[in-house]
Amino acid sequence: MCRSIRPDLDGSGTASEQGRSNVVNKGNDHAYNQVRARVHMRSNHARRIHLKRCLACWAAAMLLSGSTVAFAQSGLFVVPWLVVEQAYDDNLFFDPEDEQSDWYTRVSPRLEVGFESETLYWLLSFQNDAEWYNNFSELDSNSARQFGLGTIEYEVNRRWTLTGDAEYVKTNTAGDIGLIPGIPVGGIPGSLGREEAERLFFAAGADYLFTPELSGSFLVSYVDDTLIGSSDNDTLFVGGDLEHILSPVRSLFYGYKYRHYDFQNQAETEPVTVVNETEYSNTAWVGLTQVLSENSVLEVQAGPRVSDGDLEPYFLFSWRREYARGSTSIDALWDESTLLGEVGILESKSVQLTWRHEFTRELEVSSSAGFANLTGTDFSSDITYFDFFAYYRFSPAIFLTARYQFNAQDGDPIGVPVGRVTQNVASLSITFTRPRRESERT
Repeated sequence: MCRSIRPDLDGSGTASEQGRSNVVNKGNDHAYNQVRARVHMRSNHARRIHLKRCLACWAAAMLLSGSTVAFAQSGLFVVPWLVVEQAYDDNLFFDPEDEQSDWYTRVSPRLEVGFESETLYWLLSFQNDAEWYNNFSELDSNSARQFGLGTIEYEVNRRWTLTGDAEYVKTNTAGDIGLIPGIPVGGIPGSLGREEAERLFFAAGADYLFTPELSGSFLVSYVDDTLIGSSDNDTLFVGGDLEHILSPVRSLFYGYKYRHYDFQNQAETEPVTVVNETEYSNTAWVGLTQVLSENSVLEVQAGPRVSDGDLEPYFLFSWRREYARGSTSIDALWDESTLLGEVGILESKSVQLTWRHEFTRELEVSSSAGFANLTGTDFSSDITYFDFFAYYRFSPAIFLTARYQFNAQDGDPIGVPVGRVTQNVASLSITFTRPRRESERT
């Protein structure tokens, strides 16, 4: 059975999905993010490569996340994880003026339970992050973040494949729920950076193979992002696409997506006022996937996007090249997004460069750099970021990871000019696990 997974945009295992699927980027466990990518890729069917290259996409995704590509024996599996991380953050509250820094320790136990056979795959996963700070003891928490994931995929027959996904995230740092897909921003500038937030995500999809040259997909998803006590953003996504394989190296896509947004924002000052607003958008697009050579693939999508009566463009560009020990890619996207604490659709434009290299079977490094712009009625922000990740595997059960993240935001992201906000986070972690059976291949 083929799972539709694509390499994540930032090359570090974080999820990347149009429609609010990228979540916690801030120092989270690398292997867990790989699981998240597996769940959320189905919410972006427009990015999938056609069925004949599905297995290659899966292998590339696992390589980009520095993880084992598993072809496990059928049956039930249980995989425990324990991640111990030491990190330094030079702007804990993501404040433009009063930058506060500290060291902290994070301990993250996780349990995965799943089943895999030729036609059925399901996975349940839960992780809890506990954090203790050297100086800011008021931030100490035995449940700073909690993640629950569920996914199921059933191959009804050679033509039909059904999928379902669910996710729950609760965090004491609202900035963990990313601003836009694929961008590892540090948070919401100012006091919102340390507010509690929740995310609920549900999705159901289907893939159908009409002929060897023609296939289609359909997806419905719902996301509820809540800044506890002040705002709530709900997003309903309905979309689908048809893929026509013209030749072994070229495919055409025809797609459509509808997004419906409900915003509720409560003012914290007296008198308390509640702002409710509903917006929607329709996007019709066409796309081309072209294999340029044995090692490189080009994807382009474009079309009109009508957002609450205004005509805007939708554009996606992606170029990827694999070589013997790594890969490189360029991704650009012009679309829309939402942000906790903001009412209304935001225009998002982003570009990202990613590089990955495997020096040995044990050591792999990756880096990404990019720029994004978010604009709304009373909102404007430019985001620049850099991410470096190194992974060393002592054995299948023990591996070491080191990561450095930088991001800077300019503008007035909460309606009040705040100038330039920067953040540097460096971390070192060790992961212990009991890997699945030896029948797995790398």
